[in-house]
Amino acid sequence: MKYIIFFIIITIFPSYYTTTIADTNTSTLDTVWVTASRIDESTATKTNHISIISDQEIQQSAAKNLPELLAEYAGVFSRSLFGDGTRSTVDIRGFGASSTQNTLILIDGKRLNDIDLSAINYNSIPLDNIARIEIIRGSTGVLYGDGSVGGSINIITKQSQQQGLSGQVNTTYATNSHQQYGINLSYQNQRFSSYMAANQTQADNYRNHNDLNQDDLYSDIRWFGESTEIYFKNSYYNQRLQLPGPRIVDPNINLDQLKDNPQGSDTLNDFAKEKAYQTILGLLYHWGQQNELILDVAYKKKNQQAFFDDYTFGGLFASYLDTDLTTFSLTPRLNINYQLWGKANTLITGIDYYHYQYDSKRALNPDTIDQAIHDLDIKQDSTAVYLHNTMTLNTKTQMVIGVRWQNVKLTAKDEFDATAPGALFDNQAPDYDQQDSELLLELGLSYQIQSSIELFSKIARSARFATVDELFEFDPNRFVRVFSPLKPQTSKHIDLGIKYRQAKLESVLTWFYMRLNNEIHFNSASFSNENLDKTERTGLEWSNQWQLLNNLSLKANYTYTQAKFRQGVFDGNTIPLVPKHSSNLAINWQINQYLKFASSWQHIGAKYFDNDQANQAQKIPHYDQVNLKLSAQWQALEFNIKVNNLLNSKAFNFGTISTFTPGRFSAFPLAERTIWTNMKLTF
Repeated sequence: MKYIIFFIIITIFPSYYTTTIADTNTSTLDTVWVTASRIDESTATKTNHISIISDQEIQQSAAKNLPELLAEYAGVFSRSLFGDGTRSTVDIRGFGASSTQNTLILIDGKRLNDIDLSAINYNSIPLDNIARIEIIRGSTGVLYGDGSVGGSINIITKQSQQQGLSGQVNTTYATNSHQQYGINLSYQNQRFSSYMAANQTQADNYRNHNDLNQDDLYSDIRWFGESTEIYFKNSYYNQRLQLPGPRIVDPNINLDQLKDNPQGSDTLNDFAKEKAYQTILGLLYHWGQQNELILDVAYKKKNQQAFFDDYTFGGLFASYLDTDLTTFSLTPRLNINYQLWGKANTLITGIDYYHYQYDSKRALNPDTIDQAIHDLDIKQDSTAVYLHNTMTLNTKTQMVIGVRWQNVKLTAKDEFDATAPGALFDNQAPDYDQQDSELLLELGLSYQIQSSIELFSKIARSARFATVDELFEFDPNRFVRVFSPLKPQTSKHIDLGIKYRQAKLESVLTWFYMRLNNEIHFNSASFSNENLDKTERTGLEWSNQWQLLNNLSLKANYTYTQAKFRQGVFDGNTIPLVPKHSSNLAINWQINQYLKFASSWQHIGAKYFDNDQANQAQKIPHYDQVNLKLSAQWQALEFNIKVNNLLNSKAFNFGTISTFTPGRFSAFPLAERTIWTNMKLTF
């Protein structure tokens, strides 16, 4: 309640104050996305395969959450452990289990990927609060930094766009006792705008022992001058989630929980809690021909708690962690348009500085957290300088040159209590101090063959640095707890593509190839994180969008991805959790002025289990899902009904095989058919 009161005060009160000093106007101000985005559709998109998802497209989609929406686009995969989007992972260009560390997720230009292995809380970003999404395939390291190896996704939240006071109230009810309530309020005049949104979600979810409770708050306040804009953004969420664990299949003992009881759970004590608060203060100053200076500073505080009980030995090897992660960032940048040698140029240059303070207590269970086995104190500083320049060589040709130098310094200490419950056979990890630097590069070229056909190409170098959870581990060779040094992962990229655009059809075909060195991955055989032997990814992405009729549109895409080891004991093998084939088809039909219909079909091909680098076991089967949505709108009232997984397919997209018992595996089943109803009132 105190957070709700705080958000209402900082959002609504300034609107009444500012109304008295500024004239009102009935027109709508132009939307300026530069404070949240580092791409310019007229320049940076020329040499990349980029999808821009508008607010209208988000509202039309039959997807029920953000990961499902993203997976409707070529080259993007999502995996869910619980079948409802909670703790899902999003993967661009086939990184499997390490996708969260190789696909960079941003919200308003700020990194959501943290320096640990925690999943991104996509549920804290309701679809109704999103104004636009940018999916950039391939390395975006020069603009956004390390970790954007497969690509990056920038989620841009809504801000006030309409003069005066407006708002929306929405309620959602769905299968599995899903209830969601949301409200947003917006106010704007010539000198001020404010936007506030609050959402509350309660759900039992498809699985037993998988209850979800979440509260979200968001606000965006802006003051406008003739050449200046000041913005102040705040967000908060609090999530409580029960963890149902996997279902076990073992034909040796006629056990098939996946078929006989897919909703069941054997982990009735496991849970995860997470809450976070972030505030951003920024200044935008513009002059001349679209020249801009953006200065912003952000502070984020996140707490995570998770418990995994030990059901085999009576809790003897249970695990509980309580982690605080504080992030401070300073990211000033310049966007400049200038002439060089008579050629038009657009330069984006800036500094990205992130400071992380990671404090994590590891104990046997929640009751013993006051006597933790390990108390980790880790500090990381990441500093980067970058330049990204687009030059128009002639009316048909553009060239992009980009470079980023990034330095990461980390110090880690482990305070170990040998008398703590569960500390037997454990030890203190020696202090650790490491500093790494990498150079990220980009060179792109686009050529307009004719008004409707354009060729593009890009070569790039990207990198990612190990997370703190990958460094802190038990060394199986020496049987001691250590901070294991891992080399930065580097990769070289080639993208070649063709774009076709005309009045009613847009099509993009891209071929890509990546060669990776020192890929960071968990080795299930040694139970340790390590730099893998050399790997590679190659594939095709084909995106199409047709406006068949004025009221009927069709989107279709196909993705071919081949992820392989190219050296070592697994040379030639396929990297697990990466489907070779996937495709999507979506239809949007404006039936009349009151009714809209949307439908989507998704096919995900077969893939190897998470820990089957040897490619010796059966694959996770392919599956298809069909979603439907019908919307009715009358004046200010809108009603939606969705049917997800219409054909009631029984599937899973994540699982592990037993390394000891042939044929035995564990899996996390996806939800069966669900029905969603939603009502929105706009005022």
